[in-house]
Amino acid sequence: MNMQEIIEIKKLEMSNVIELFEDHITKFRTGRASAIILNSVVVDYYGTPTPIKHLASIVSPESHQLVVTPYDRSLVALAAAAISKSNLGVTVSNEGTLIRIKIPALTTETRQQIVKELKKDTENYRVKIRNLRRDANTEIKAEKQNEDWERDGMEIIDKITKEFIELLDKTSTEKETEILTI
Repeated sequence: MNMQEIIEIKKLEMSNVIELFEDHITKFRTGRASAIILNSVVVDYYGTPTPIKHLASIVSPESHQLVVTPYDRSLVALAAAAISKSNLGVTVSNEGTLIRIKIPALTTETRQQIVKELKKDTENYRVKIRNLRRDANTEIKAEKQNEDWERDGMEIIDKITKEFIELLDKTSTEKETEILTI
């Protein structure tokens, strides 16, 4: 494999880590109602685990409330149970044809705890990116080219790693600001 292929593969893998991080941080509550918090909720739909967003419309009529209206009315009880079991810290009420979800306001302590968890997770994703850098450097060394070739490849990988870590930090900082905004 040549250096360009190694670099392109690692860029793609680092980009995937960023996408995973962006998906992961959507699960952090911000104190405002957002349909995104239900992304992890799965309903057993005729024996098939199906994301709730595929089975219902989700709207936010108020800043602290979501309304979930399943397309199939027979799913209301199943969807309400799945939301309750998901440990989102919300109040779920089944109203027959729809489900109301009340999202409690976050206390300052809760916000700080969420930010602390966000920072811990951000560091874990930084480590994933650094591990990809290490793997790329190992692959470059394994090619057994001359020292200049190896040094150039490692410098390029370091530069790319730095860019992806900065993007990760920027995304984390934006989410932290969103969490701390009352």
